[in-house]
Amino acid sequence: MNELDPDAKFRDAEIRAALHAVTSSETFDGANRLRAFLTYVVEESLAGRAKLIRAKRIAEDVYDRPPDIGNEQEALVRVDAGRLRRRLDLYYAEEGRDADIRIVIKPGGYAPSFDIRPQAAPVEPATSVAPGAAPVWLGKRWAGYGLAAAAGAVIMFVISLVGSVDEKPAPMASKDRAKGAETVAAKRQAVFDHSPAALQARSFAAEARELIFPPLDASRLKAAIEICQRVLQIDPGYYGGHACAAHAKAFIAFLTNPSEQRDEILAAARAHADQAVKIAPAQSLTQSARAFVLFVEGDYDRALETSRRAIMLDPADRFSGDFHGMMTVFNGDAPTLLKRPNDAMAPLHPFILSAAHLFSGDYQDAAALVRRAAEIEGSSSALMTAILVAAHQGAGQTADARRHYDKLMAGWPDYDARRSLRRLFRYEKDADLIADLVVSVDAATD
Repeated sequence: MNELDPDAKFRDAEIRAALHAVTSSETFDGANRLRAFLTYVVEESLAGRAKLIRAKRIAEDVYDRPPDIGNEQEALVRVDAGRLRRRLDLYYAEEGRDADIRIVIKPGGYAPSFDIRPQAAPVEPATSVAPGAAPVWLGKRWAGYGLAAAAGAVIMFVISLVGSVDEKPAPMASKDRAKGAETVAAKRQAVFDHSPAALQARSFAAEARELIFPPLDASRLKAAIEICQRVLQIDPGYYGGHACAAHAKAFIAFLTNPSEQRDEILAAARAHADQAVKIAPAQSLTQSARAFVLFVEGDYDRALETSRRAIMLDPADRFSGDFHGMMTVFNGDAPTLLKRPNDAMAPLHPFILSAAHLFSGDYQDAAALVRRAAEIEGSSSALMTAILVAAHQGAGQTADARRHYDKLMAGWPDYDARRSLRRLFRYEKDADLIADLVVSVDAATD
């Protein structure tokens, strides 16, 4: 793959056709905001305004935020950029693996580049349509843009149904993909016919789940809680809204030092989890929410048993699978994740696999995976950076370990590896395995 020179005379219609292929894919099904984000940056780039693409402009033009947005809104744009990179990676690894043109948004910026295969066959250009009323989620400034017909038709169709339902199809062979897509569309249409608001609630809940895992910072979790609350305002009886709130609030409690405030947050999470199970006990999301609340409460064995039940209910549910994997790591059973039947279950996030390899002594693989996780998300966290430091140190790559340790201390100057890790892990020995490696980097310079 060769990166397309920005000055190359490559027809806009062919790039828009590539954009249409991405936004109409199953990988981006229900991800309304990410589709809007991607469409915006591509169109701005084609209009010659790539250098003007900034977080503030995206928040204003795509999210319809006022010009005087604060740091939290810009942080949300950064989070969405990481989510968009991850979705693009998934799309080009599966559905779009044979694409002649690939849209790339590199970490550290928002302007896209376009990778093409040498001697790529011409793509059938999309047909232009007259400008019309833009969907609400494209923002005010987009109201007059004339999108390509293919992209516009898909976007308008998706918006008319407002997102997706929770029942996503499992990864499937090509011959079954069309049937799976028809099933999802039928379920979405059934929910829409029953209540358009209910379908909107499901779409928002899916967006919130993208912010909850992995837990990079508190701003993501707080944003997720706000979205979950909006879901429950739209549809108070929707189990996914309660499960969403339970996961997010339990995570806040998990990362908070013991206090009355932590107890209150955890009690609220428990109430949401109980309500979710009461409404829909046989759903993977509800059992996963209950499991994580139990885990944060310290009832580890029952939490893992409940989480295994969630996986059995829907082996292809990445969200529940990632939570199960995370709890397995913090329960001291990380190496078992490397033996699980991945062909029958959703793939685990690289963040989880990095810890599994670290505890198995595969330090180089652990370092590569945690770097991959940070690249996918477009950001990192104290925990991810600590694992990266430990992995390099364990592999004997002391210079790399020192470099990332300095970044850890610069980004989180008050971070106490041993104390923070012991709060997360069930057993101190597991927390200390990572902490000892991290601390040894600092000790080596004393």
